[in-house]
Amino acid sequence: MPPSSSTAAMKIDSSLLTLRANLSTFLSSFLFLCIGVIFNLAVLAIIHERVPYDAATLPDIAFDLLPRYDLALNVSEYIIMFMSTSVLIMIASHRYRWIILSRLFIILGLLYIFRAICMSVTQVPVSNKDYYCAPRLNLHEISIWELFKTVIWRIIYLSLGMGLSVNGHHTYCGDFIFSGHTVILVTCKFNIHFCFS
Repeated sequence: MPPSSSTAAMKIDSSLLTLRANLSTFLSSFLFLCIGVIFNLAVLAIIHERVPYDAATLPDIAFDLLPRYDLALNVSEYIIMFMSTSVLIMIASHRYRWIILSRLFIILGLLYIFRAICMSVTQVPVSNKDYYCAPRLNLHEISIWELFKTVIWRIIYLSLGMGLSVNGHHTYCGDFIFSGHTVILVTCKFNIHFCFS
């Protein structure tokens, strides 16, 4: 017996409601991620002025025992690009892609907000004296408006490189207390493990 037209209409209406609910959840979680990333970049742009460049590096057993390998940062960034691309392809092919993306955006937004808070309360010296840090401003000779414009420009500049120094856009120092590279690598690993196992 074929379904009645009212039953078919109810199924269409319920699928539209589900699509609207998923879309609104997706957009709100994406907005939350954008707020977290912008807050993180703004804190980094400001904290860059407070990093103790001339202070001695903190003692670290691993840095003392292991040989220095300057290309390790670039290698880790290529791994990040590969894993991020793999996760996005896997999510795009998943049946519940909108739900997974919404959850991923909320997790990343929270991590970037926590990262910004950690960076703002603790600044550690630069661990690699050969790492390029952009020149600092003279805060005593700059107006609030100029500082605001500089911070906005730094946010745009950092977001163009997606936080990777291999793109040449991560030249601001101050984020040594909470690794953004580790945030992305661990989040990608957990996303692959828990969503696709």
